[in-house]
Amino acid sequence: MSGVIGSAGEGPVRLLALPLEGEALEVLAGLEETLASLEAQPDVRALVLELDGDPPLELESSSASETVEHARRVQELLSRLRAPARPVVAAVSGRLEAAGCALAWATHAVVAGEGAWLLPRELERGRLTGFGAFQRLSRRVGAERAAALVLLGEPLSAGAAFDAGLVDVVVPAGEHVRAAQAVAERCAEREPAALASVLELLDAGAGLALEDALELEAQHAGLVRARRGGG
Repeated sequence: MSGVIGSAGEGPVRLLALPLEGEALEVLAGLEETLASLEAQPDVRALVLELDGDPPLELESSSASETVEHARRVQELLSRLRAPARPVVAAVSGRLEAAGCALAWATHAVVAGEGAWLLPRELERGRLTGFGAFQRLSRRVGAERAAALVLLGEPLSAGAAFDAGLVDVVVPAGEHVRAAQAVAERCAEREPAALASVLELLDAGAGLALEDALELEAQHAGLVRARRGGG
């Protein structure tokens, strides 16, 4: 597959398959266009993001300012991808490094096939993509554990990544997409407003003091009740 974002499926769950070849700007634009199309379809309740390796999102040659702008554009896309209104499950295999890890960890759950390897090894190349892999890594495993993983620089097998908290489910090789679709289908069966509130609470509450987070949860409980006709 090269340069084209594959979108497949019918009903409440859709599959997005990212290419392993192509020009970064074309791949990014294709992903933005596909995501915008799905955002306009309220019947799509969950997504599966298939990552069978590192997608070509990094610019091969750019100035410092172009690197910053490109990183911000990718970060914005990943924030949209993680929007609480529509849970996203990553289905990963192959070798994921900078872009692949940033994408996988931006989703709500990661299903990895045996044989997958994960770690953003950007330090070995003396450059950063700025896509957010390190920030999401530290939020998944904690700053100290994240620093150790980065400094050691050893890619993690699917099993080791599971033990470290970087993937959520490990399945036999070749079963990652099917397993991720099963998770997404369970998400799509849940009450949309309640699910969206829980996902938003988990993200927003992590950066708040406990008292503020508790108040936010109480407010969301009222919003969900109102949407269901509770006044």
